[in-house]
Amino acid sequence: MFKSFFSTMFICIGIIFFITTEKVEAQDTLFTDHFENIGNWTIVGPLGLNNWYVLNTNLAGGEAAPELVFRWDPIFIGDSYILSPVINGTNNHNLELIFTYSIDWWSNIMTVGIAYTSDGGTSYTSIWEEGFPGNYLSTTDTISFTGVDNMQIAFYYTGDSNDADFWYIDDVYLIDLSSVPVELVSFTANTINNNIELIWNTATELNNKGFEIQRKNEIEDYTTIGFVDGYGTTSENHDYEFMDKNPDAGTYYYRLKQIDLDGSFEYSDEIMVTISGPTVYELAQNYPNPFNPATKIIYEIPEQTRNDNAFVTLKVYDILGNEVATLVNEEKPAGKYEVEFDANSYNSGTYFYRLSSGSFTNTKKMILLR
Repeated sequence: MFKSFFSTMFICIGIIFFITTEKVEAQDTLFTDHFENIGNWTIVGPLGLNNWYVLNTNLAGGEAAPELVFRWDPIFIGDSYILSPVINGTNNHNLELIFTYSIDWWSNIMTVGIAYTSDGGTSYTSIWEEGFPGNYLSTTDTISFTGVDNMQIAFYYTGDSNDADFWYIDDVYLIDLSSVPVELVSFTANTINNNIELIWNTATELNNKGFEIQRKNEIEDYTTIGFVDGYGTTSENHDYEFMDKNPDAGTYYYRLKQIDLDGSFEYSDEIMVTISGPTVYELAQNYPNPFNPATKIIYEIPEQTRNDNAFVTLKVYDILGNEVATLVNEEKPAGKYEVEFDANSYNSGTYFYRLSSGSFTNTKKMILLR
């Protein structure tokens, strides 16, 4: 997600710059569990397969019941592990495991620990192990270690289970200190032939699904006008662009909605762009041309008529000069317009379309091919 940063906006002719001026430390929570159940955990033996429970207790000192509990009964001598789901993308990352726990001791030395495995429990690497000669009240511990790919976190009991009464565990968090944020370096906008081009750049990305491009004007709130895929997780610089084609004249505001793979999201700051209206009459060539059976005609009414609507006609003529269709015949304010000519009922051949407004007249040729 976008991390907190300060921003500066510079407005120039035809372009706006959005620049970040501060980075923040990268950090991401990879896994958390408050043990509503243990359905996504795996108990590994061969001993101690029935010693792990979820109980409605709060003796570990976590946020609230329930919590994970290891119980002495049924009695065994050996090792019993309970494994988390597989966690990917942590090879050589600096990790922290945070958890709360308490010990209800019975006799001798009660030994418990935490390990990780990358082969489903065939082998383990211990990252924390303690032998308790008595009861131990609730506490929170933080364990630092280096991750591996396809990793599972394992809580384990080793020894004679009769030495224990209970081991209570809750509020487990796995933090990746090596993760990278979606760090937005710049966000720019400029105008190109009545289009608005948006360009942005990221220095780093974490689990970045992509960017929704959102736009609003002085009247309407933000709506999504496009989406650009992200690069997932990367520490490389990446450039993005999006073209908002042919918006009407006016002032627009743009922002990026960056969406993570898990659905979480955050917004960039907004930038503003103003599109001026046309300054002269324009009649564009129809497209497609030749056409069958319909084509589009674009024309522009200049800005100076904004306060005094111009009367506009747009008519179609055959090769002999006979009027065959009237597409526009009304007053129009300044702006850019698009009209469709549907020639379903016309024969193949050459036709002309003429735009007239005041002293302005322009005629262009189009061809209907069936």
